Amino acid sequence: MRKKIIVKKNLWILVICIIVVLVATALIVFRDDLIKQGNNYDNMIIIERIDGQESLRMPYKYLDKILRDKSFYLEEIESISVSSVKFAIGEESIGWGIDEGGLVNTEDKDAVEILGGIKYCKGISDIYAIITEKKNSSVEFYEGYYAEMLINNREDYVIIPSSMSKFINENLVPEEKRMILRHSDGSGYLGFCTIIGEYTTKDEYDTIYVSYSGMVNLIQSGNIDMSEYVDTFKIKLHEGKDYTKLIEYLNTYFADADSLEKYEGKTNMFDDPYIYQFVHYSK
Repeated sequence: MRKKIIVKKNLWILVICIIVVLVATALIVFRDDLIKQGNNYDNMIIIERIDGQESLRMPYKYLDKILRDKSFYLEEIESISVSSVKFAIGEESIGWGIDEGGLVNTEDKDAVEILGGIKYCKGISDIYAIITEKKNSSVEFYEGYYAEMLINNREDYVIIPSSMSKFINENLVPEEKRMILRHSDGSGYLGFCTIIGEYTTKDEYDTIYVSYSGMVNLIQSGNIDMSEYVDTFKIKLHEGKDYTKLIEYLNTYFADADSLEKYEGKTNMFDDPYIYQFVHYSK
């Protein structure tokens, strides 16, 4: 009898161990799937630094050239996803504000900490920059607004930390909920950025995310250095196309990650050494 009890006990231990392993494996697969979805690497070209550093810190001239030439490769390129580096509010001569009547509850004991905790602004063309940067995060767009607005070249938009939302006057109509980005030295300002959503994160609520073209205009009008402007740069490709011409074009600016030795000691079309590479992630 005792032997049977021991056998049953060992069987239960074995079953529990198997369940634990299966659950752990499922969680790892689920996590990797989420990461893949967030990065959306299927059939995409990613521009990276050859030295392996995470942030590109790439001059704006590269991105500007690619965006201007994109029309020649519309059959190959579905979309371009980019984000700027973070610009420190105050230190980079950039400040922010809210239109008169736009703030409420500023007498709250945590108002100074939360509102004063907005330390950076960053230009983005889609929400993946937020999800990638702010781990375990989500983005909520307010009614009437959507992600595609971040690539609008005519209007400027901003996504704020959810910690800040309780200070925005709810009695205002959506288009009146606006943030002002300006140059703190008084040289000018971008104007009003409509608040179209908020992000929630377990990371710090320290950054406001501005539609990419609006951020470019702000930096350029302030004559702020753009030699290390681009943080991330991804090219989403159409399925089933011949990418030969696009690859040849990219080769004139970036090294092919599969044959880096060919670029040693050489310069690109800007007469710069090859310090950036492109990687084609296919399905």
